[in-house]
Amino acid sequence: MATLSADSERRYRGRPEQIELPAIVDIIYEGAAVGESGSTGNMRPLVAGDGFRGFALTQIDNTGDGLSVSLATKGVILLTITSVVKGNVGEAVYASDDDTFTLTASTNTHIGRVMKNAGTNLAWVSFDSTRGGMGFVASLVDNSAGSASDTIAVQTNTQALTDSSTGSAATTLVAQVNTQALTDSSTGTPATTLAAMANTNSITDSTGGTPSASALANLADASTWSNDHPTVENNFATIAVEMATQRTYNIANTNAVSSFAVELATQRTLNGVLADVTASLAVELATQRTLNTSLANATASLAAKVEFLLTQLQ
Repeated sequence: MATLSADSERRYRGRPEQIELPAIVDIIYEGAAVGESGSTGNMRPLVAGDGFRGFALTQIDNTGDGLSVSLATKGVILLTITSVVKGNVGEAVYASDDDTFTLTASTNTHIGRVMKNAGTNLAWVSFDSTRGGMGFVASLVDNSAGSASDTIAVQTNTQALTDSSTGSAATTLVAQVNTQALTDSSTGTPATTLAAMANTNSITDSTGGTPSASALANLADASTWSNDHPTVENNFATIAVEMATQRTYNIANTNAVSSFAVELATQRTLNGVLADVTASLAVELATQRTLNTSLANATASLAAKVEFLLTQLQ
């Protein structure tokens, strides 16, 4: 079958309910299944996916615009349906255009149900374009990716997250402490164990010598004690100054190591907090995934049930 190009007289059981509705600028032939144009809201020869409005009772040529079409909106009509048999009684009937009827839903328009088989490829079809007074209701499209069932139930999570964070999960995420990053200018060599610092006493210089700023003085050649004694005193004084300087450096290094120890302890505490946060997130994500699966299946079940109820109204 194909779109009508001439009138097709239909057989009805009894007198169908009728209505007149405005038509698009086109010819609608008698007997045509009529749909509603989504762009204008006017009647036209049915196109797959249109809202079904009834069957044209007379031909109208609305190429001049301004006319309405008389429609049979509710009743029982004899239609040609490919491969329809007695076993199809009660099944939904669809239209792919104004004169092609099928039992295949696909993207076609639902128009009614098989009421009685009337012979090879023929059946009486019960139709109601007003759907029990509800008006046209668009078919649901299920994009939930869930699996529809007759019972909406909590679904078992089959792919839960595995928590390897070693943290302790909690229902509330802990606020993080902001710490300043250390800048290492010590030029030291790091180790896995911090060494204890020896306590040193300050040196008191009683040599009476004059320290040098950078070097120990050489003793004179073939010198006598009286000649070399002042030089030895000066060298001892220089050593004393250097040791005092090194002690000052050791104290600074001790403080630096202490700072490192405090910062490492702080960072370890933060790592523990982060481990707990990670564990909490893992638990929450697993819970949310379970809920999402349940919601997807529930949505699919509801969509299937509502679609079934909509078809039952026709």
